[in-house]
Amino acid sequence: MILLTGGTGFLGSHLLKELVREGHKVLVLIRTRSSLKRIKSIQNKISLVNIDEFKLGEIFHQNSITRIIHAATSYGRRNESDETILNTNFNFPLELAQHGAKNEISTFYNVATSLPPKINMYSSSKKLFQDRLDSFEDSFKVIHLIPEYFYGSDDDDSKLITMLIKKMKNFEPEIRLTSCLQRRDFIHIDDVISGFMTLLKNESKIATLSKIPIGSGKSIRLNEIVTGIAELIKYDKSKLLFGRLPLRENEVMTSIADISILQSFGWEPRIDIWEGINRLIKSQ
Repeated sequence: MILLTGGTGFLGSHLLKELVREGHKVLVLIRTRSSLKRIKSIQNKISLVNIDEFKLGEIFHQNSITRIIHAATSYGRRNESDETILNTNFNFPLELAQHGAKNEISTFYNVATSLPPKINMYSSSKKLFQDRLDSFEDSFKVIHLIPEYFYGSDDDDSKLITMLIKKMKNFEPEIRLTSCLQRRDFIHIDDVISGFMTLLKNESKIATLSKIPIGSGKSIRLNEIVTGIAELIKYDKSKLLFGRLPLRENEVMTSIADISILQSFGWEPRIDIWEGINRLIKSQ
């Protein structure tokens, strides 16, 4: 049985549906406040456990858990306190790892971040857990999946691409932006999920402590994304106010994934950025 965290979120729900489709038995940890709208169609095919009502020790004792996939995260986009972000991104998964070690799981998959720790509390707490998880290498195999900027259907409106599409479709009078000179590696959620499934199928060939980037292997400037979406939606580009917002402190100007490890297993990204954006525009 796979224990999945973050199964009601954007990444986790897509991964959960594919795990179910592939015949995996999955136990999903949720909280009382969790919205189940993304997984309603498969709710009767999975096990849901509310961790506000059960202790983790009980959950492991009552279920034959062989793998953990930790996809839950707090980005801090909703003004969460540093304490909340740290609890979600470090304390909680550390407790999971401790129970995993006690119950002799085989593998712990951790969804990490490509951002350097100095960016914000989100990135620093994710890096903190990544380093701490590595200390469990004698207890189970540790595999870190490091995604670049993923996007697609059911994404959060606070994310760049979905936010832009929503604002442009609503004919916002202006959209304030940074200079948008940063270069990013965008990957469609379907490609992220196929990459994850490739790892599961090749788990025996992957060394513990592996850090596996996943992206398109290409980078594109954000201003090209912004103006390209405007052209597709026919939004007035004069309303795109580049440079009106400051770059965040310690901003990364270029980020691109080295996808050679996944490629060695026969995986390739299949959805071009503009194909993916067109799909998303049509679905919104």
